[in-house]
Amino acid sequence: MSYLLVLSISFIISLFLTKKIWEASKEIYFLLGLFLIYYWTLMGGWVFAIDNLTGTHGGDIGIHYYTYFDILFPVKLNTSYLYALIFYALFFIIMQATILFFIQKTNRPSIAKEKDTEVITLSNLKIIGLCVLCVFISYAFIHQQVLKAINTGKSLYIVTRGEPDKFFSLHQIFNEIAIGPLLIGFAVFLGGNDGIFIKTNSSEKKYFALYILAILFVILYLGLLGDKHELFFSGIVGLLFYLANVKKKRKIANILILFFIVSIPLFFIDIIRGLPILSSLLNKGTEHIASHPTSAPSILSGFFSNEMFAAHFSMYGVLEYRVPFTYGYSFFTLISSFIPRLILPERPMDAYTHYANSVGASNIEGYTIHHASAWYINFGLFGVILGAIILGYLWASCYRLAKNWTAHKSTFIRLFSIISPYLFVGFIPILIRSGIEGYKPLATEGFLLPVIILFLCCKKTTTKIR
Repeated sequence: MSYLLVLSISFIISLFLTKKIWEASKEIYFLLGLFLIYYWTLMGGWVFAIDNLTGTHGGDIGIHYYTYFDILFPVKLNTSYLYALIFYALFFIIMQATILFFIQKTNRPSIAKEKDTEVITLSNLKIIGLCVLCVFISYAFIHQQVLKAINTGKSLYIVTRGEPDKFFSLHQIFNEIAIGPLLIGFAVFLGGNDGIFIKTNSSEKKYFALYILAILFVILYLGLLGDKHELFFSGIVGLLFYLANVKKKRKIANILILFFIVSIPLFFIDIIRGLPILSSLLNKGTEHIASHPTSAPSILSGFFSNEMFAAHFSMYGVLEYRVPFTYGYSFFTLISSFIPRLILPERPMDAYTHYANSVGASNIEGYTIHHASAWYINFGLFGVILGAIILGYLWASCYRLAKNWTAHKSTFIRLFSIISPYLFVGFIPILIRSGIEGYKPLATEGFLLPVIILFLCCKKTTTKIR
């Protein structure tokens, strides 16, 4: 019962801190972001502890994490798991306390009190055109792998992820900037002329059709590739920014459009990502495909997704198998990751690889590592505390930038300040399941590239009298 006690006490404390953060900020993105972090940090602990304390009958209701015990390592309710829960709870609570401390010290000029506010205006055609162009550039980098997938009867996802070449990183970057700014631009377009921070240069209906066609085209491409995180990241950012940018005349229809335009493809990507769709359509290479029958999933199997457990189990693995400390080696990996693969093809080992090798994990699939576990591998318990403070401080800094966006004269800095909190929250699912090395893609793919694309699409800046 000590496991449930740790989970209960930490939940009550985190709920109190979440309430305080909401009262201090009134920002929805804090609520969503904290839920996402809790989901990948401690929610799996509730399911695992209750399932094991009641006789591991979870398979009857759709729990299916048991395969990890064969391909990763067996997990038991023991001292290592108890300490894992304590360290996770400590990480989450310290991160929340850090956020609360810094946002309470923020001087927040009210936009409503400004006599006038400069509103950034985006060009619809530029956003649509640039994002569609990025798809073609992305395809150029993987053209040979597409042909290989067709000829061998394999799924494009398996070929591109299982056999990445030196251009794979560039291919992924163009995928991200194809969908991210496009959904942000669409969210701004749906706000019409009521955008508080950003608006588009026209609200004509023809642009709605162009946005829908472009979004469907990009999503279809991402679906064939099996790329979920780009769509998930962009969907969160687009929906959150619509809610922030249009506060007085929000339309339920627009919110539903943004929600379903992302959630429905995400559901189908999980189903089709392992299928050789291109080969089947072209009737080529399908003789190499083996049939793998699967059992019908439980109604609740989608709710008890293994997403809750893969990263969650990592702290247990680190403690139970006494994974050696790396003493800050992840910072060296982080710095080297900024060097292009054309110059440095072989990367230093990151925290996840060190963890997977140390616990003897099977190489059948990837398991991810929790952010707190990676910090522990580097510096022990001190690393867990330090990682929580850094994460909380960066998130609070985005909030402070957004609240003081009018203080900057540069359109680029204003744009970055306005959307940085939403970009940060959208990137949480990636960052929380990676080590210290995850701050590089956060800086480049999460922040810099979307802002650059949006900045290139800025048509003009207008003054809006309030």
